[in-house]
Amino acid sequence: MGFVVRALGIDYLRPARLDDLIRTELEVLEVRGASLHLLQRAFTEGTDDRLVDAKVRIAAIEIGTGRPTALPGALTDRLRTAVTFFRELRNDAA
Repeated sequence: MGFVVRALGIDYLRPARLDDLIRTELEVLEVRGASLHLLQRAFTEGTDDRLVDAKVRIAAIEIGTGRPTALPGALTDRLRTAVTFFRELRNDAA
């Protein structure tokens, strides 16, 4: 099994400089049978200055055929737990 990018949307919010240290975060937004919807963010290290927001949909494929394949059940269970956790965290912060 491997992963391929199915869709990608990027918002460039601020420029980074060549010698800047960058911190990245990844949040799982949605888990489906054979795909994941992710939110990736980049910040200037040591600040809350957000540089980039990227929404990425990745699909699981069978390497030999390139055809979609289901994510393992144990993985989807753990990722769905993460999705629930992040939603609750956002709701508590609001």
